[in-house]
Amino acid sequence: MSGSILSDFFYGNLDPSAKQFDNNSEFGKKSVRLVVEEDKLKAMIDGNASEMLDKVLQMHSDITSMTAEGYFIEGFRTGMRIAAAVFNGGEKPFLKDYFDKA
Repeated sequence: MSGSILSDFFYGNLDPSAKQFDNNSEFGKKSVRLVVEEDKLKAMIDGNASEMLDKVLQMHSDITSMTAEGYFIEGFRTGMRIAAAVFNGGEKPFLKDYFDKA
């Protein structure tokens, strides 16, 4: 990254999804455990049930991705509204800065 958030945004250099998680983190350990348990379950069931399990897991993944995207967008919008309020001074508090003349 070049150091300018606006330039990086313009050139498409902002990609949070490109970051990888630490395999030794709690998230990494749970991810490995999930794969191990999924493989054990698949070994216990026949082909039709395994195919159905794959579909269910894919739908769950799709819903999780859609939820994460929605929360990301809503969080970004909320952050921008907060930033706009801070920079705009849109809300009139009853307190004033010490050096304000009024």
